[in-house]
Amino acid sequence: MEQTCRKMWSPLLMALCLILVAEVEMERVTAQVVGYYDLTCPNAEKIVTEVVTDAFQRNPTIAPALLRLLFHDCFVQGCDASILLDNPGGEKTAPPNQSLRGFEVIDDAKQALEAACPGIVSCADIVALAARDAVVLTGGPTWEVPTGRMDGRFSDALSAIVNIPSPTMPTPVLTQMFLANGLSPDEMITLSGAHTIGGAHCSSFSNRLSMNDPTLDEAYAEELLAACPTPNSDNVVPLDPTTPLTFDNNFFTNLAAGRGLLTSDQDLYNNLGSEFLSIMDSNNEDLWRFKFAAAMVRLSTVNAKIGDDGEVRKNCRAVN
Repeated sequence: MEQTCRKMWSPLLMALCLILVAEVEMERVTAQVVGYYDLTCPNAEKIVTEVVTDAFQRNPTIAPALLRLLFHDCFVQGCDASILLDNPGGEKTAPPNQSLRGFEVIDDAKQALEAACPGIVSCADIVALAARDAVVLTGGPTWEVPTGRMDGRFSDALSAIVNIPSPTMPTPVLTQMFLANGLSPDEMITLSGAHTIGGAHCSSFSNRLSMNDPTLDEAYAEELLAACPTPNSDNVVPLDPTTPLTFDNNFFTNLAAGRGLLTSDQDLYNNLGSEFLSIMDSNNEDLWRFKFAAAMVRLSTVNAKIGDDGEVRKNCRAVN
């Protein structure tokens, strides 16, 4: 388009044309704004919400799965839907990601969006919107999702292994991983409250049972031993034993009672650097819900790709 401008005879018209091109280019690469699809696909969010709601009504456990997808996507090369790619040796094949679910929900949303407005809505935006809807459907707060992310073209298992936090990670290491993604220690603690819904396989916390972890409530430890007869059992245990399908701050209350399931979670409360914030989130649910919504906006924009750095995939499982 710029070359077309330069072929114009009038220098004044050429200058005006170049200004217009610059404005168009600026609009094209602008990302992460609320209402990004208002003109190009005005029903985009509604379509995603309808698909997620339908999936949730059929199986409520899909909510934590969709929320987890966003976390695992954003911590590896940013929020670019690289977690969805099916390429050999991609992120899906990494051990931390082999228990991920919800891909078919993203596929359904993408199919519906392609029917309504082809080639407009990115898979990365669908993942971010679906995570928000999953929280709302389980009774959590809502927030306006900035959209306009592009989809990444590269997915690598090693990157996932290196960058996704493990359930046994101590707080100082976890803090550094969040800081590397531009997220503060308070945001890290606030976002850990996402574990108020969902569950974990026995292998994720069996280390605490085998070593008779003194930070684990004795009665709770007995419950876990009964649920996990062997360390590598495929059984899934709720992350929040009190209200496992309700998005509330009982996660933090459980930590105070020694009923945090994962080492990384319980260490948030036991670590002197984060104990105060954990207690605050436990005592003031309204404050935590407000902070969680704000932190999710921050998380969902981590290293997001814009413009030519990515693309809008036609199929979320493969590059164009």
